[in-house]
Amino acid sequence: LALCQTDAAVETLMAAHQGAEARHARPLLWTIARSLARALQANGRVERAQQALAEARQIIVELAATMDD
Repeated sequence: LALCQTDAAVETLMAAHQGAEARHARPLLWTIARSLARALQANGRVERAQQALAEARQIIVELAATMDD
């Protein structure tokens, strides 16, 4: 049952990720990528989880660069 739940979570988060990318919703995208990384990790997809986490970190760096001091 737990594996089915993480599969569903991964699918939902991937769809949310695609939607956020299509809308250029960068502030939302990093949180989705972080959540996706957690779900992928729970699902045993470690390499893909690391990629999603790296994406989240990169988006945070990019967002921080746009902020005024």
